[in-house]
Amino acid sequence: MVSDKEQLRAMISSYSLRLSCGSSSRDSLSEYYVDVKSAGMAAAGVLLFGRIILSRLQEEGWNVQAVGGRETCSWLVASTLAAAQLNGLELRGFLLRKEGRGLTISGFCRRGAQVVVLEEVATESALVTRVVNRVREIGMNPVGSITVVDRE
Repeated sequence: MVSDKEQLRAMISSYSLRLSCGSSSRDSLSEYYVDVKSAGMAAAGVLLFGRIILSRLQEEGWNVQAVGGRETCSWLVASTLAAAQLNGLELRGFLLRKEGRGLTISGFCRRGAQVVVLEEVATESALVTRVVNRVREIGMNPVGSITVVDRE
């Protein structure tokens, strides 16, 4: 039987990987571009992303009340919440949206809550660190982060 991770790798290769001389978010030339949302916007992709993230939460022993991330990761948060619902788990979501020079939270926000930050593609760790720091400033306790694709 093919694992969820193997199925998702195949979907990302088929739907999301673009070989070209495009640019990454660092403004440097890249041999490939990963548009992970393309796989995440397929029905099977929604379920796979959600199940894999839930599995990772369990593997790490993270008993969290919510998952969240930048507004551009809303599809990833929704995938995880849908998978949690299908598994009878109570889980909430939050999003950080850019407002002026800062990040403002929408959705779940409870002081002291244990949460995990989700990111779709990391080209540099500074972005995830910024989101984690903002979640801490808001008063929640980020116990970890999950990045779907790490370009490093």
